[in-house]
Amino acid sequence: MTGVKSKHAFLLRQKQYDADIAEETAEAFAVVVCDVNGLKHINDTLGHKAGDEYIVKASREISEIFAHSPVYRTGGDEFVALLKGRDYLIRRELLLALHDRSVAHIGTGGVVISGGLSEYDPAKDTSFHDVFERADALMYEEKKRLKGMGAITRDGAGEAGNADFTPDGGEELQYSSQSKTQHLWAPFPPPRCLASVNDALHRLPPLRLAGTKNPSHILLRFRMRIV
Repeated sequence: MTGVKSKHAFLLRQKQYDADIAEETAEAFAVVVCDVNGLKHINDTLGHKAGDEYIVKASREISEIFAHSPVYRTGGDEFVALLKGRDYLIRRELLLALHDRSVAHIGTGGVVISGGLSEYDPAKDTSFHDVFERADALMYEEKKRLKGMGAITRDGAGEAGNADFTPDGGEELQYSSQSKTQHLWAPFPPPRCLASVNDALHRLPPLRLAGTKNPSHILLRFRMRIV
């Protein structure tokens, strides 16, 4: 789905790095650990199809930034890039580009990605895992930093964040229920004005809402927002 390498491929490459480190033949490399912010929130509020689209967009952005390095999807919202050669030489610039792009996307509906980078240090690293752990810790620091700027995290916390992500080919709807605001996605251009709840329910095609089988059970007020 994402066009990047698999977790299995990543584990094989990790074994090769461990062998090179043990034999003291490892060349300079860096590990970039990436986590896609807000995927669970998007799955819960917009549906898994929207979540899949979000992951694909995140995969493309990571691959574009680290264009000369292999990128692996190691978990549902986790990616790893292994930097050597050209990308290694400009690793700090590339990590800054990832950060700047994520900051620019906060509150705009763009993909927000937390990244952490660490280089192999032959003086102290005895395994690939040593390098990975440092990068992973730095990724979580970046996640906290982006959250402070308003990015959505796994638990949906954040101010503006990426809650306004709209999948391709659709419009975003917003409904209010029991003092909560939720975001929905509908694959059609909705009417500009909905006079009442009944009007809304009769005009709109069925929407799959998180946590309910019948929209009429929870739809108290309905208002439109064109994104």
